[in-house]
Amino acid sequence: MKNQSSSKSAKSKAPKVIMNGVTYLTKQVETSIALLDSSEDSVVLDALVYLSLYADIHENNLIYIQEHGLLQKLLNLLHRNANILRVTLKFLGMLLGIEEVMLELNQNTYDEKIIELSKVFISHHDSYVKECCVSMLAKLAASSRIVTLIFNLDLFAPILHIIEKTVDMDLLEHTLELLLRLVGALAAVVLPESFDFNVSVLVGLLNNEKKKIAHLSFQVIQKLTFYCLDMIQRLFRRVKLIEIMLDIVTDGNKQEYHDIAFDIIFNSMKSKETSDYFVETMEFLKFCQWVKTCPDKYVLPCILVLEKLTRIPSRRQLIFDFSVEESIISFLKYKDERVLNKTCEAISNMATHTYCCEEMLKPALLKKLFDILAKRDEEDTGNEVALKTVLDFNRLNLNTLDMIHKTAGHKVLLRYFQKGIGYISEESFLGILDILYKMSLCPQFQEDLVTSSFFEKLLNLFRTASASAAISACEILINFVHTPEMRCVFLLLDGPGIFMEKVRNPKDIKLMKTVLLFIHSSLVHDDVVEAFLRSKLIEVLKGLPAHLKEKMPLATKILLLIYKRHLPLKFFETHRLDITDKIQNMFYLINGQWQAPFPLFKDLEVSSISTAYVIYVVDCSYDLKYEYEYSGSGSISPGKISSERTVSTLSRVSSSLSSYFRRGPFHLNYGQLSPDPFLPTYICHVSKYLIQASTTRDKVKILAKYIEAMLCEPVEGYIKLEKVHHLKLHVEILKHKLGSNMIPIGYLRLGGLCERALIFKTIADKCCIPASLVKGTESFYWNEVLLFDSPPNNGKLKLYVVDLINNIGDLLVVGSRAANQYCNKPAWNG
Repeated sequence: MKNQSSSKSAKSKAPKVIMNGVTYLTKQVETSIALLDSSEDSVVLDALVYLSLYADIHENNLIYIQEHGLLQKLLNLLHRNANILRVTLKFLGMLLGIEEVMLELNQNTYDEKIIELSKVFISHHDSYVKECCVSMLAKLAASSRIVTLIFNLDLFAPILHIIEKTVDMDLLEHTLELLLRLVGALAAVVLPESFDFNVSVLVGLLNNEKKKIAHLSFQVIQKLTFYCLDMIQRLFRRVKLIEIMLDIVTDGNKQEYHDIAFDIIFNSMKSKETSDYFVETMEFLKFCQWVKTCPDKYVLPCILVLEKLTRIPSRRQLIFDFSVEESIISFLKYKDERVLNKTCEAISNMATHTYCCEEMLKPALLKKLFDILAKRDEEDTGNEVALKTVLDFNRLNLNTLDMIHKTAGHKVLLRYFQKGIGYISEESFLGILDILYKMSLCPQFQEDLVTSSFFEKLLNLFRTASASAAISACEILINFVHTPEMRCVFLLLDGPGIFMEKVRNPKDIKLMKTVLLFIHSSLVHDDVVEAFLRSKLIEVLKGLPAHLKEKMPLATKILLLIYKRHLPLKFFETHRLDITDKIQNMFYLINGQWQAPFPLFKDLEVSSISTAYVIYVVDCSYDLKYEYEYSGSGSISPGKISSERTVSTLSRVSSSLSSYFRRGPFHLNYGQLSPDPFLPTYICHVSKYLIQASTTRDKVKILAKYIEAMLCEPVEGYIKLEKVHHLKLHVEILKHKLGSNMIPIGYLRLGGLCERALIFKTIADKCCIPASLVKGTESFYWNEVLLFDSPPNNGKLKLYVVDLINNIGDLLVVGSRAANQYCNKPAWNG
């Protein structure tokens, strides 16, 4: 603005100057400008001198003659002799100090003149001319457009020659300025094709006494290293540039160069030629010692250097050998978050080195990392670099878990865990889950995790998080299924329903397998099993597609284990109890076509069941305080098992027992399940007869006769329908007397296929007779026993159906016509 106002003033009033007795008139000035076009060198030279003297008097004079076309005329003189050229270049240098002149030269119309000026610099041998040219080009190069314009000219050769040879500090300064402009241009990427220079000269200028030259040298090197050109970096490596920069940053007397020295180091480390070679030098070791006590303002760049080196796997061993990890750990004492983050990254990088991981992993280090995490947690920041460092140690060193617990770090991790994936990344969250999973495996650590909020969070994760997080949550829950606290939360929050929803919609096979593993692990706990059964576990598992069952054989195994633990359910679902399925107390059987889902025993006790159904209950838990002694005579001989006398004896025994217990010391629980004192006594009584038998065949026949005696009143001549009616009437009387549909089987005095087969299986299990219980179509029930073939010396086992209705005690080979007719099957199996 000042120059513009001065220009206006010069136009309004032509200057008239008197200096040393000489008067400079406007007409003479304008004449001199015109004479610059003369072909006579002496005339041009005199005019230039006159104008030069006039311009030196006052700034307005320079502006005045510039406005009268001096610039164009001066540019036309670049091809004249050396004397004219010297004055011309000096004059042009003065004009470049005017803003309007610089803007004017930046127009396309002067491009040829600028190129001509550059060629003068390249080809002219006069040192003064070169100095003036380089000074002007350095100023013009402030424009990126002009830099691009002159870059393709062979300027580097003369520039580098001057730098190497000149002793003129001013020329050197201007040359460095021009070089800085040129290497700062985008076109500098072509340097490998033309740059041929002894960089040791440039590096040597870093110690030049003239500060301006030293600064320019630093800046040029900074620009050259910025491009990471292998050829240039190779040259710098030869002259040990990084070592020099390390010496500079550790020299307290060169603080003014510290920042740019760090920049040069960072630039050099980006090139494969100079990224890490200096690790083996003494300068680097000196630097590593210096960083432990360096001024705070250099802490960040120092850890940046070390962190970059730790990223290089091939250098970690050397860094470990030089104990550089101690220098890295020393940065944890600072509070700057950027410093701490980079320190944690460096520690994580070094932790991948086996020996370094063992050396660095100390309680004090973990304590510091957890202090950082705790502070950030209080400040509600999700910065997780320190967390990642802890997770890396956990992944790489088995001792980490114990140290985490000793330093109470798990409490910090639990707070991060409660905040969830929205607070930290999923990767870090999964890392925390991995630590918690490992803790859940160790009894000494489990106690610190057993809280309701912990289990609630895990269950919520399983329900809402990604498959990976859900799998980890499920795996942790598996390790706590033995704790009442976990099962309480699991059942309270409908964990079985949440888990079964995943099974119903199988989207991830691994997650499905983990869910099945949880269910399998919980099968020892009745409360959890019952909850899963109420959530239709059996129905869902049976309905899984064949290809999923093939991939997840655990589903079939779970079904088998549940059936093994819950025999009433197995018989309801499969219509069969095998020989290995031993009936225990509170086995129950629904006699009839039950259409609803299978009811649990607790449901039967508290709900009203339609009177159309009869539920037979096996209960051997009644405590016999004294043993009934039959006073009658006679015993059962195995050899006479089919005699009338044996049947008569068993009938008298049954009648005597029934009469005795009708007046026995027990009471009914009307409306609920009543105790059964009969069944345990029957078992105790018949076992005495079974002991007398020498073979299992004989035991089967004795037991069949015993049951026939128990469940048949001495009434003859009834046809089948009458017998069925008589049985139904008997059962209805019992239901009325007990006030319940649940009838203990010991109360039965009459029995058809169902009743006899159930009692046979119950007593057979108690007396070690290998028998099964099978239900066929149309409510046909029968028992199969496993016996040696007759004669027994062939050593072959066969299954036989026991006849409990027609020819009591007969054994029918399974699959035979007689057996199929008894079981209401087709005469022959295909």
